[in-house]
Amino acid sequence: MHKALIAHGVLALTSPPDRAETMAGDLAEEAEARGRVWFAAALAGVSFAMFFQAFGSARGRALKLLGLGLVVWFGCYVAARAAGALLGLQPFVIDTRNVADLSFGTLLYLGVLLMIASFATGLVLGRREAVRGMSPVMPLAVFWATTAVAGLCADLAAGTPTWQCTLLYVCGLPLLYIAPLLAGGMLARPALSPGLGGPG
Repeated sequence: MHKALIAHGVLALTSPPDRAETMAGDLAEEAEARGRVWFAAALAGVSFAMFFQAFGSARGRALKLLGLGLVVWFGCYVAARAAGALLGLQPFVIDTRNVADLSFGTLLYLGVLLMIASFATGLVLGRREAVRGMSPVMPLAVFWATTAVAGLCADLAAGTPTWQCTLLYVCGLPLLYIAPLLAGGMLARPALSPGLGGPG
């Protein structure tokens, strides 16, 4: 995929479309000389800076969107679980006291439902009005990213990290919650500018 298109898709979640297009072009151009690692780090840094700028100027609205996002996500997840139970795929209530005891099929089923709920939440929230150029999905995405970092740090500080918890924080939250949420949010936003082509 073209670097400018990727950068615009990500930056459009944290800044107004015209500004996102300008920054995406600059990052893609600079990445030609500096490489992919620099591009990924710069894109992440600019995205977080733009998020905190938008959040700082509209805290109240951003916190309301976070609350709405959690409610919408929970509703989507319950609806997906209920649909799966009605179709006979899995029971509505699954004993998850010890995740390691669950079968691979059950884990896969639950993972897919989490992704569906997150993607659907992104579609719903992404259609709402932006806050200072920031997509309404971003407060929830940053909340989950913060949860992953805080959970991992708490486990490490307590000296009780397990491979399951570490895997959940490092891979599970980004892949099952954050990535589908952002994908749904990007899909719900207006189409990307056709002028963002070019070699990537």
